[in-house]
Amino acid sequence: MSFFKNIFRSNSNEKLRNITSNQIEEDSWKDLVFDIVESSKIENNIWTFVCKAKYENLVVGFRLFIIDNIEPGINNDKIDETRFVQEGLAIVGIGEESDNFIYAISSLYGIQSIQKFTNQKLLYTVFPLNNYVAKLEKGKFKFKVFYDDSDEIKLYSEFYINIDLTNKILELNEKDEDYRENILKAFMQ
Repeated sequence: MSFFKNIFRSNSNEKLRNITSNQIEEDSWKDLVFDIVESSKIENNIWTFVCKAKYENLVVGFRLFIIDNIEPGINNDKIDETRFVQEGLAIVGIGEESDNFIYAISSLYGIQSIQKFTNQKLLYTVFPLNNYVAKLEKGKFKFKVFYDDSDEIKLYSEFYINIDLTNKILELNEKDEDYRENILKAFMQ
């Protein structure tokens, strides 16, 4: 019986949300949403998440690493400029699903691309947009993310990452449409 149960069990990828399911139709922003399909806390106080969604008939995704317990960036309604965390977040590819992610965002951003996702680990500076310590398993946390801070490789970009581990959701939201090309290029470099 268990043999047949395994054969006919539905694929967990069928239950993934659409990458644009948080999108407001008339809005030009391309805010993306993913299911966190795997999560674990690894050494050095770091969480890792595998994030996946659907776009058209494809599964798209990537792996994200982020430091846990990042101190608040907002205190008494003021920004604390000392709370930037260099290399506080990393994104890496997970194979075909990450290549599909490149296809999805290039389509959504209106930028032609036939490239694949980079095989490099992309390191980002993080600024916590929270007024309490970001203990990730305790709720929803928002971060502003920066790539190529000093613009050394001419790919400076910013976007937002919102992590809701309780509901197993990760949002990747645009800060400015002007960063689209650099975001895409960084994912493909």
